[in-house]
Amino acid sequence: MLHTTAISLLLSIVYARISGEENVSALLLTNTNAHNPGIYMRLMPTGLAYLREIGMKVVNDEILRIQLPTITEVIEAGQVLFPVTS
Repeated sequence: MLHTTAISLLLSIVYARISGEENVSALLLTNTNAHNPGIYMRLMPTGLAYLREIGMKVVNDEILRIQLPTITEVIEAGQVLFPVTS
């Protein structure tokens, strides 16, 4: 989500510069370079803890929805079958 937001912000800045419209804050245009786009971000331990909490909720919700197929793999020792059920 943060990655998508950063990309959207950068694209809006580039569009504003190309079109000549100043529909973004002047602070967003400070120290930007279209030839070398990027973002500087400081991520604190509390921010990492927050992202971990949100990420764990997403993973726990998604893992209940996933349908894993039965995988059959042939190896030198013979055939191995790992049934996975949810």
